[in-house]
Amino acid sequence: MDSLYHFIFALVGGYVLVKGMGMRYDFRVLVGLAVMTVLIDLDHIWSVLVFHHIFILAPPILLFFAALAMGWKRIQLYSVVLAVMFYGDLLADMTIGMGIPLFYPLDDSLYKLPYVVMNPNFISPYGLTLFLYFGLIALLILIYRAMKAVKGRGYP
Repeated sequence: MDSLYHFIFALVGGYVLVKGMGMRYDFRVLVGLAVMTVLIDLDHIWSVLVFHHIFILAPPILLFFAALAMGWKRIQLYSVVLAVMFYGDLLADMTIGMGIPLFYPLDDSLYKLPYVVMNPNFISPYGLTLFLYFGLIALLILIYRAMKAVKGRGYP
């Protein structure tokens, strides 16, 4: 996948997420987070996908829990956005790209969604990627709104 696609994919996904949650945000921060997701593609230069694995999601998730403990609501929001953007990058490379070493460094096998799932006459790899990415974003928005309704006050 090319870097421009990953940047736009991440930026649009982050924007939809914060708007769907009704959160105040700084667009410059969203651009910065989208740039961070493109930086994991630097490993294509070395032809070794050292950053394309499930463990890349750990830093934003750990940051979320640290921010939760400290009461930093903006950091909670942006860490979730960053995790979703990283997920989008991995997902795009699994469906459209050559595959990713999902469990690297434990296993360097490349994982890609099988072609059987993606019949281009019915569902193209691009359509499947968009569905899975924005489906996760919609699910997170619905969970956030449900939690907000139950508690009567907002989260991050």
